[in-house]
Amino acid sequence: PPTFLLMFDEAWAVIENFSDIMSRMSGGNRLNFDILVWRIDPNKDQAGFSPHRDRQPENVYQSFRGGKSGKGAKYTTMWLALTDANEENSCLYMIPKFVDPGYLEGDEFDEKSPLGTSEVGPIFRCLSTKTKFQHVRCVPANKGSAVVFTHRTIHWGSAGRKGYEGEERIAFSFAASDASFETPYLLNSDDIL
Repeated sequence: PPTFLLMFDEAWAVIENFSDIMSRMSGGNRLNFDILVWRIDPNKDQAGFSPHRDRQPENVYQSFRGGKSGKGAKYTTMWLALTDANEENSCLYMIPKFVDPGYLEGDEFDEKSPLGTSEVGPIFRCLSTKTKFQHVRCVPANKGSAVVFTHRTIHWGSAGRKGYEGEERIAFSFAASDASFETPYLLNSDDIL
C-alpha cells in the first residue's frame, strides 16, 4: 500500500525539510500530520480523489488570518510529486479562486442536484456554464516538485490514460495548519516543552 512509504525515514526527512517552507509561506502554519500517499496506475483504472476541498469550516472567513480578504489561509497543503505527474498518468486539476463563488463565501447545498443527491456541492456552482469549464487548470508536476494550495481550493487527482506506458504517478501530500483552526493530530516536541 502506498501509505507504507511513511515507514521510511526519507519520507519524514522530506516532510521536515518542507515544513519550514510551509510555515514561512503560510504565515505560521505548522505540520498537523494530515498526510496522504498515492500510487496511481492508469492501466488499472486508478485515479486520485474526486473534486473536493480539504476543509469545510462553518465560518470560512475565520479560516483566513485576513478574514474576508481571503489572505493568510490557516490550512495549507503541499503536494509532492515523487514521479512525473501529468495528464497521461494522473495529475492534479484545480478550479481557480476567481471562478469559485464558494471559496470565501462558503458552499451552498440544493435539493435539485444533477447527480440526484441532496448536495449540489461547490463544483456545480463553479462550473454552472459551459464557458466556466475553460477555467479548470491542469497542474502537471515534474518529479521532485511541489504544489501548495489552501484548504478552500477545489482540486482532484485525475484518471490517467489507459494504455499509458510511462511511469505510474506516485505522490504524497501533507498539511500544515494554525492551531487556532485545526490542532495537529500529534504534538510536535516544541509543543510538549
